[in-house]
Amino acid sequence: MIGDSKQVITSLVILITLLCMRSASASAAPLLPSQGSTTFQFDDDSAGYAVDLDVNLDATGKRFRMALSQSADTSESADDSEQNLDSKSYSFGLSSNPANPVEFSANYEDWGQDDTFSIGTLSGTVRFNSTDWSFGLTPYLRNIDISRTNPSGRANNVSFDSQGLSVDLGFYGFEHFFIHGRYINYSYSEDVSKLDVASRPALSLFFTPATLSFSQGLEDSALSVAVDYSFNPVTVGIELSQSRSAVDDSLLNVTSFSLTWPLSHKWGATTGGGWFNREDQDEIRFFSGSLHYRW
Repeated sequence: MIGDSKQVITSLVILITLLCMRSASASAAPLLPSQGSTTFQFDDDSAGYAVDLDVNLDATGKRFRMALSQSADTSESADDSEQNLDSKSYSFGLSSNPANPVEFSANYEDWGQDDTFSIGTLSGTVRFNSTDWSFGLTPYLRNIDISRTNPSGRANNVSFDSQGLSVDLGFYGFEHFFIHGRYINYSYSEDVSKLDVASRPALSLFFTPATLSFSQGLEDSALSVAVDYSFNPVTVGIELSQSRSAVDDSLLNVTSFSLTWPLSHKWGATTGGGWFNREDQDEIRFFSGSLHYRW
């Protein structure tokens, strides 16, 4: 069944990519501005950055967008192992013109820590846009690779697959409000609850603390709701999200705020913050700031 699902999702992403390219050549709507941004985020235990580039491509009569991003994050270990939770991610995507009534996009992302834990994600989105509404459907195909060390000290990798599906809905028919909601659900080819170190202490003999900590982030499902309000030219946003771990069934709640304003005709800035907490753990507050440039 998992194998069949993998083939179906792979076929869907390939089809969406072809539709993206086909839609690009037929696009008549004006392209949105290209944009580049740099973001920094930190809290009591971690610091990270992200660089994003979203560029219009209008060559040989084809009109579509290319997205590139890179990010890195360093967190202090929660135990006495002195092993930092360093992670990096890279992604590449193509999409048809987002101003079209129907938008297609495909994306690949690689995230994780070298020789410890990594997730490769292939996804494709079909989005329907109207004057007031936006509706998107995204299938995901993920390959998860984790490093395991035998008591003898020899390391080998364990790989398994994961499929996901997300649905998002946005409404921007109000004069100043924009409301957006998203739900995603994942399934796994292996029983990832076996990675719960709290119920299986012997796992620490086979997996590093970093591997077990990253595994905690494997989601079963996630739900988020975001609201933006424009004071023109300043925009204020709030987002509430909750995700459930597929490993130990714990809940992670995140509340975030943002403030975006223009610095000039092409430059803008965003600052934000919030807090998150997992069940039976202390609340952690975070802060972020970014600069973005449009052309």
